[in-house]
Amino acid sequence: MKEGLRIVFLDLETTGLDVFRDRIVEIGMIVLFWDGWNFRISKIFTSLVNPEMPIPQSATKIHGITNAMVENVPRLSDIQDKIKNTVSDLPLSGYNIINYDIPLLKNEFARIGDLCPFPSSEIIDPYRIFKRREPGKHDLKSAFRFYASIESRIAHRAIYDCIGAIRVFKGQFLLYDEFNIAEDPFQAMVEASWDVA
Repeated sequence: MKEGLRIVFLDLETTGLDVFRDRIVEIGMIVLFWDGWNFRISKIFTSLVNPEMPIPQSATKIHGITNAMVENVPRLSDIQDKIKNTVSDLPLSGYNIINYDIPLLKNEFARIGDLCPFPSSEIIDPYRIFKRREPGKHDLKSAFRFYASIESRIAHRAIYDCIGAIRVFKGQFLLYDEFNIAEDPFQAMVEASWDVA
């Protein structure tokens, strides 16, 4: 991979699983920088988000974010420019972002009258690579266990799930020969992300 490559990892915590109706309650983004030898963190952005609707108890049980926690935090419209500046037309990654995070965030941006800044083609989804390569469960905890060989202690807070996705991404990058021997391993991972729904 070319030295200087940057990639943004994204995770959302939300009021539910419906990408059309549910709202964001937390966003986490980490920008990784490839220095020619290793990936290094160059930027972190995380924020609770006021969803402007009640958070169902079923969602709070998963991520631990309560209505009281988001009562006095920014709305999505208050931080939309920070999100855009962090993405900055960079390639995007995150666990199951193609099916969930990207469509939900696009719908949220449309709701506030703005265009989502995400690229249409340079997306690496470690979930899709895991699903294509390995049998069994494909949730983030299972992926973390498989590729990082340790148990994930914290899940379903945005920044920690970004870190989990980074560990999975690095494990896949090192484990699968087609990425190691590809002329452009980054592009090979992008293409692999779109191979399975």
